[in-house]
Amino acid sequence: YILVRFICTLWGRLGDPRVLDALCQQAVYIPTLFETTIPPFGEVAVRYLERMVKDPAPQTRLLAAKTLSHIPTGSSVALLIPLLRDPSDLVRSAIPEALMVAGVPSIVAREVLDALREGFSSPAAIRVLGGATGGLDVVTADAVLQLIERWDPHTLKPTGDTSGAVLEALPYLVTAPLAPSNITSALCGLLERHPGPTITAEIVQVIGKQIGRAHV
Repeated sequence: YILVRFICTLWGRLGDPRVLDALCQQAVYIPTLFETTIPPFGEVAVRYLERMVKDPAPQTRLLAAKTLSHIPTGSSVALLIPLLRDPSDLVRSAIPEALMVAGVPSIVAREVLDALREGFSSPAAIRVLGGATGGLDVVTADAVLQLIERWDPHTLKPTGDTSGAVLEALPYLVTAPLAPSNITSALCGLLERHPGPTITAEIVQVIGKQIGRAHV
């Protein structure tokens, strides 16, 4: 490893693109070295990373995404956006923040929202949407409510939603600019699907806070 690191560091400093082939072949074994050595090559590196984001192994796609976040170009953003719909929740969770580093926040928020509407969520996506608006606007709140309404903790089919995304989304409903009756209906529907003790406790808190706000 020490020899590989020395050679890659040397080639990187010399701007020798041969390091890209060497690093891509060993990427998952030297992730830190890969992530720090590749970005200075800019657009040249993006062409190599394009192959990695299509790799069948989630860890490889994840490493490629993290590395692309250090190359703030339109090409990097274009490769990262489809990963918002990646079948791996591990990969999906890393993409919103990677996009925030590599892209324009307003554009990122729009892409994250589109993915959420299409059924691909992650805790990071909810945080990005909440942070982008200082809370949830009507459009974003409606997409979050759809997440609550559609998520089934007992489905046997793979989906793009996770319990982590639901748990992250619930507190935002306390101040969401939506009809309280719609929020309550969605929460009660989720309770009927027996989401587990952690999410159940959070739902009870949200309903309690809603009741408190209604009496202020």
